Amino acid sequence: MLRRDGKLSKIFLFQLHEFTAVEEFLAKMAMNGWMLDEVKRCKFIFTHCEPVELKFSVKIFDKASEFDSFKCDENLTYIDYCEKAGWQYIGNNGKLQFFYSDNMDTVPIETEPKLELKIINKNMLFRNIFSWFGIPIMGFTSVRMQTSNFSYFISSYMAISSILLWIVLLIFSLSNSMDYLFWYIQSKSRIKKGKMLKYRSIKAFRIIWSINIILLLISLTILSLPIIDSKERVFILGLMGMIIGIILFSLILNYFIKHGKLSAKTNRIITWVVGIFMGIIISGVFISFALFNVIHDDNAESITYKEDGGIVYTSIHHDVVPITLEDFGIEANGHRNSIKYENKTIFAQHISYSDYCFTTTNPEEKGISYEVFESKYQWVIDKYMDKEWINSRYHINLIEEDAAYWKADKVYKQIYEDGGFRYVAMYGKKVLVVELNTKPTESQIDLFIEKLELN
Repeated sequence: MLRRDGKLSKIFLFQLHEFTAVEEFLAKMAMNGWMLDEVKRCKFIFTHCEPVELKFSVKIFDKASEFDSFKCDENLTYIDYCEKAGWQYIGNNGKLQFFYSDNMDTVPIETEPKLELKIINKNMLFRNIFSWFGIPIMGFTSVRMQTSNFSYFISSYMAISSILLWIVLLIFSLSNSMDYLFWYIQSKSRIKKGKMLKYRSIKAFRIIWSINIILLLISLTILSLPIIDSKERVFILGLMGMIIGIILFSLILNYFIKHGKLSAKTNRIITWVVGIFMGIIISGVFISFALFNVIHDDNAESITYKEDGGIVYTSIHHDVVPITLEDFGIEANGHRNSIKYENKTIFAQHISYSDYCFTTTNPEEKGISYEVFESKYQWVIDKYMDKEWINSRYHINLIEEDAAYWKADKVYKQIYEDGGFRYVAMYGKKVLVVELNTKPTESQIDLFIEKLELN
């Protein structure tokens, strides 16, 4: 990007083992009339010049610190040593030092290959510890947790996009770690043969980063999936805003570290404290969403009941709950809570209903809950029945019930220790799950079939 002051800014993301690709890139820019003037993390700033053939050298000075806002004495000594050898100092990016020479025969800034590989490996592990180890651990854990609840996973764009996003991040993490591993093995083999480290050309560099860009575009596409569902749109837009905020905050923190006058130790402590704090906030956002992701009906009305003794209770009743306490002959007084929870994707639809009430004098809840899982794909229905009911470790002691009584294809019953019942009835590509304190009557079953359109 050409700036107003006539300088050219280019974003160049690279890993430490790709230093030769950076050297080749800077040499080509100089040949095109752009000389490197300053390095700000991943941003290179060039000034216009006459096309010239230059030789560049990018080296890691391990005694420098990523958190230094000024050059330490050892760093100044290293720069002085290189300049005496014919190299001109340009700038640094953390531990990376940038030099150039207009003499193509200038002796390279040599570091014993075995030591150089050790330094690169140490710093690569430090820089990529989260990408190589944190993302796989978090990814596998998240995918396992999301897929454990099949009905939610298959019927929620949020769950599907979350899993797909983690899969893309896992591919990104594994591809980058494997790329470095192969480079490391090849370099180690070359060192044993008395050769230099494996050379990474700018062409190979562009191929690797083209793959990363494709993965990034796929990730952005996946993130847009939940926007299809208006109920989750606010959360996704909020998440995107949070990501942008974190990026901006990171840039400000980086600027503070780069231009402040604090010691490397102080900058390191600030970075770790801020990183832990941001991690807690992000975790809190996702946990809160997971705990409170219940969609209530907007058409709720407030009703009051008055018991003996003058106690007034407020009740929330939802017209969209098709079968209520009254349908089962339960007197609805006291505090009442009726909830509808719905998820829908192109694969399946899952709707849960509940209608409960209790009073201060009689705190034991009275209520009913039922849900309908539906899919036009038979394999989804089979998977749902297998994972959530028939072979689930949470729903044991399922007894096959008389299907004719329920006018269903197949029915299973689970008896609770307190005497309650749970029924799972299959109606073609719809599954009804009902929790009751007593066995339903035929008229109540007909009510379920009619109101929930099970036939």
